[in-house]
Amino acid sequence: MFLKKAVQIGKARARQAILPKPAVPGARGLRNISPDAPLVVAGMFRTYNGIGRAAKLCYEALVADGHAPLAVDLSETFFQAEQPPSVPLSAMPRTRNGTLILYANGPETQRALIALGLRRWHNWTVIGSWAWELGVAPNDWARAANHLSAIWAPSEFVRTAITPGPHKPVYRVPHHVALADDIQRRQGRFHNPEHIVQIAALADGRSSFKRKNVLGAAEIFRRAFPDDPDVRFNVKCRNLSMFPEYHQMLRAMAAEDPRIQLIEGDLSEADQQSFLFDNDILLSAHRAEGFGLTLAESMAAGRAVVATGWSGNIDFMTSESAMLVPYKLVPVDDPAGAYIDYGHAKWAEPDIGEAVQMLRALREQPELRARMGHAARDTIAQTLPQSVYSQALGRLAAGTPAPAA
Repeated sequence: MFLKKAVQIGKARARQAILPKPAVPGARGLRNISPDAPLVVAGMFRTYNGIGRAAKLCYEALVADGHAPLAVDLSETFFQAEQPPSVPLSAMPRTRNGTLILYANGPETQRALIALGLRRWHNWTVIGSWAWELGVAPNDWARAANHLSAIWAPSEFVRTAITPGPHKPVYRVPHHVALADDIQRRQGRFHNPEHIVQIAALADGRSSFKRKNVLGAAEIFRRAFPDDPDVRFNVKCRNLSMFPEYHQMLRAMAAEDPRIQLIEGDLSEADQQSFLFDNDILLSAHRAEGFGLTLAESMAAGRAVVATGWSGNIDFMTSESAMLVPYKLVPVDDPAGAYIDYGHAKWAEPDIGEAVQMLRALREQPELRARMGHAARDTIAQTLPQSVYSQALGRLAAGTPAPAA
């Protein structure tokens, strides 16, 4: 047993020894961020999860901003190849210099760099785009920062959580979400007659159903509309089969109330868009969000959003552009074990009664829904512009210091 553990430790140290240890931005910036060197966005371009979609958003915004990035796929490396890519994929360039924007969290960083072929003798700027959902980041993520030049966090909430650990600069770089040109219902797979008010909730089991709190959202819906025949609640969930008890509860809820539709599995990109547009309101009773990409996408589509007023989504939500549900902070309790060893961490418990009143107001006042939807689009345009990634690269090249924790 001792010999086996010693071999494992030796292999881990060997991996660490050959991986890059890039320089951090100094007063004169990072000289190897150059328009003549390759610019790579690496991530899981063939997955439906949030960090995979974030890589795609970054790549598309950089292209629209006049850059020529390469999209390098890591989906198979992390067993997440779930759909065809919607952007052109490239092989990792075999050059000594370049800039890599890596959409992989701390625990996946070493594996990603090995798969990409980057080694200690390369002179690449390596930016890790990390996402996290609690106010306290995992202690072991700091080790992964040794292989990065800098870290991008999608929200101030995440930046503040990560900054005390790594000895590398952490910048807030939110995801860009494009505005939809046409905000009308798509009349697609999830369409209902115009007089039906549709309310949506989404969750992914791998991102913790307890954190996403879809059962809380269902309680809000049923308390708000105990006998209203002209409302629908559409619940979209991924990876339900991994959590049989939760799966059974959601199926029982849908069986008891014909107004509730449970949509399981993955949607194509077109169906995902149709889902957002064919619903009038997005309801999120989340206990914590690192960013809240689906919330931002719904706002960009001109939809009214009711969401817990805490964590990463506050960067792009105001009381004028969304219905922010009051909350109280409580100790983190996740039976699925996604968040363990964070005894002092807290997350939000949304006020169900207040959320009920907000949802009723949006259902009863179409003009309020429309006003909130327009304000939501304006807010997204102002807070999540296409230029966020170019500006962030410019700050690194210029040596602009990251804010303190």
